Amino acid sequence: MSAAAGALLLISTSVSTQVANRVVGPTDPRTGFPVGLIDERGTSLAPCVDDILLCPSTLPDLGLPPDVPGNFPDEFFYSLASADLNVPGSSVATLVVAVEGSFVNAPLVEAGQQTLFG
Repeated sequence: MSAAAGALLLISTSVSTQVANRVVGPTDPRTGFPVGLIDERGTSLAPCVDDILLCPSTLPDLGLPPDVPGNFPDEFFYSLASADLNVPGSSVATLVVAVEGSFVNAPLVEAGQQTLFG
């Protein structure tokens, strides 16, 4: 394993552990996902599904409320950040840190199959 790959593995493991220690808000009955995640500083993150400029994936119909399975993307993010890192002896490595919601059988959007990871 290269040093860069090892570093990314350590970072992703650390992030996953940190996400598990956050407060998960109540479940939205329309979607089956938490309405928000709150970190130790009190910063709350909501699902990013309704802004075509800022969200990587949005509701299929922005004119309707979110609903699983009727009006919800197969994956979405509470947070998403990336950075290009110069790695000695290599080109550029991209670090991506995210908290994502999806479905076990994605791209199939099914109630009861929600999953959250980061």
